Amino acid sequence: MKSGILTIGNEVTDGDITNTNCSWLASQLSQLGSYVTHHVSAPDDEALMIDCLEWLEQKVDWLFVTGGLGPTTDDRTREVISKWLGVECMFSISEWERLQVFYEQRGLKLRESHKHQCHFPENSESLPNPVGTALGFRAEKDKQSKKLKVVVLPGPPRELKAVFEESIRSELKDLKLNSATLKSWTLFGITESDAADRAEEFFKGKGLQLGYRASVPYVQVKVWLPEGSDFTELESAFTLHMQEYLVARNGTEPIAEFFNKLKSCNSVVIYDDFTSMKLISRLTDHGDLNGQVKVISGALSSNQSDAGADDLVLGLHRVADQIDARLLYKGSSFAEPLILPYKVPLESFRAQKYMIEKAIHTWTDWLGQIDL
Repeated sequence: MKSGILTIGNEVTDGDITNTNCSWLASQLSQLGSYVTHHVSAPDDEALMIDCLEWLEQKVDWLFVTGGLGPTTDDRTREVISKWLGVECMFSISEWERLQVFYEQRGLKLRESHKHQCHFPENSESLPNPVGTALGFRAEKDKQSKKLKVVVLPGPPRELKAVFEESIRSELKDLKLNSATLKSWTLFGITESDAADRAEEFFKGKGLQLGYRASVPYVQVKVWLPEGSDFTELESAFTLHMQEYLVARNGTEPIAEFFNKLKSCNSVVIYDDFTSMKLISRLTDHGDLNGQVKVISGALSSNQSDAGADDLVLGLHRVADQIDARLLYKGSSFAEPLILPYKVPLESFRAQKYMIEKAIHTWTDWLGQIDL
């Protein structure tokens, strides 16, 4: 099954926002077995939207359209989709009544402009939005000997994900599109070319599809294993083959284990005099930090005056051109210099990003050696 994604909105085509919806949606479709062939964006311009729809309908079996379902005059997706389908854009009294209840329960004022959100192409099916007001919808369009499936989703990422999970995922899963199972190995401390060389040599002659994704400082090796075949021993052997660099498997966040271990500790103090708070940004981005963590932008002092006797103390410390990872906890003490594999300045983004990840993995190893 071929799928295409059309994103609507001036904010996307003007570069005001990053199109994270397309990235997320494409990854979900790929995992469900659909071959995502096209990513297209169009501004809030009716003629250009129609051009994109007509072009994409010749290329795909399922077309996902995102954005332009709000109540303002520049939200034109409903009307444009209806025109493209060759049907009327119909007002839904039931949807208007639902909106009235929604706004009354929240003490908000429902405006006449919200009626715009109550229009849907004739013969389409509305898709519930459990976290917002703009319903998605689905329709079909005749495409030669078969029908093109059209799914229209709201633009706000939280709402797009909620509508997709509520109404679309189970249907695609039931189609059983996957003809292969994706296995992945996330590696750290090895270049993409070196990882590819090792993987290609290992799987040579096995007839398997391989892929790679580099995101500094990680490299992901992907292998698609045909369903119905037993590759358990081969998978285990490759895991052992890459063990020196392996930090995660099958899409798991590389630092997930670090956060799992921190949950066992009541109070954590992190000293950082190297990355100018980039370390705490990395940890915060993961989303699992809580009130137990205190971060100090400065060197790990000899008396640790800012840390209590029961605190777990983690440090990322710079002395001249050497970066050290350190850990102190109830009499246990660890320290290790972190070696940068690239010939780049320590102040560079690449160097600091590598050192942050290296420190996290080093702390994770040490946390496995102490009793929290």
